[in-house]
Amino acid sequence: MKMMNFLKKLAREPLLHFLVLAAALFVTYSFVSKDSSDEGGKIVITQGQLASMWESFTQTRQREPTRDEWEGLIRERVKEEVYYREALALGMDKDDLIIRRRL
Repeated sequence: MKMMNFLKKLAREPLLHFLVLAAALFVTYSFVSKDSSDEGGKIVITQGQLASMWESFTQTRQREPTRDEWEGLIRERVKEEVYYREALALGMDKDDLIIRRRL
């Protein structure tokens, strides 16, 4: 009987209502934000980045890259971006000054 009275009193508590509502909003937001972040996983290499890669290769090697070399440069750029995003997702940019500088 004492437990029932306690639960009734707890159910009338405004703080409990607030906490339940806040938790529901938090859960809803986490589901909505995951759905909208799918597009953020796309890796896009801009024309400016491509031009910079081409220029850097040409200046270093004193010639234009072959088709295979060019495709290799693009693959390496994509891999670099994947590694960078994974490092950020793992929180490697936090609490380590050296890694933060390298990222």
